[in-house]
Amino acid sequence: MVGARAWLVDRSVEVDAARRSARITPMRWPALLFVPAFASTPASLAWVQFFSGTAHLTTGGWVFMVGYAALTVVAVVMFLRPSNRRVAIDFDARRISVGGPYGIGASADASFADAGIRLEETVRQAPGRAIPRAKVTATVAAHTYELLDLANEATALARALRDAVTDNKVERLEAEAQAAGAEQGKRFVMLLGLMVLPGLMFAWAALR
Repeated sequence: MVGARAWLVDRSVEVDAARRSARITPMRWPALLFVPAFASTPASLAWVQFFSGTAHLTTGGWVFMVGYAALTVVAVVMFLRPSNRRVAIDFDARRISVGGPYGIGASADASFADAGIRLEETVRQAPGRAIPRAKVTATVAAHTYELLDLANEATALARALRDAVTDNKVERLEAEAQAAGAEQGKRFVMLLGLMVLPGLMFAWAALR
């Protein structure tokens, strides 16, 4: 499939305006990389606190252990949740197909008119800034599925998906997927930083 492709951490979006089609694919393989990396930090700190017999955690150590334990749970839920389905959209036929959980079972298929594709936008107030969020859902075979749930600048991709369905603006959807794809490097650097930060902190502490 040619066109534009964007990695959104737990899923990828591919859009081909020439073929008038789009595809949303779950990305579960990063869990094999990120979950063990995140889980190793609280596991190591728990061993130091409860089993080493020679050392105990400082306040900073407890913060790291609890924080990375929570991050591990978030990563497991984000990458492995069964609601993250494979989605195929045909804009010419005006139909959407949603796959079974983990690719198991038959796909559910519906026309755009029957699917009830909706965009929900909210704004969450954080200290010093407002964080916009946009979620696109589709109801197929009496079940509501989440297609996209994005925040900040990426909300433009969610709005473009809704517009492609309602107004046939597939070219705009491809452009927004291309723009979102340009942000993949930033997402990778952020996740890589979360992975290597504990190692850097431990090395700093050992060399003091």
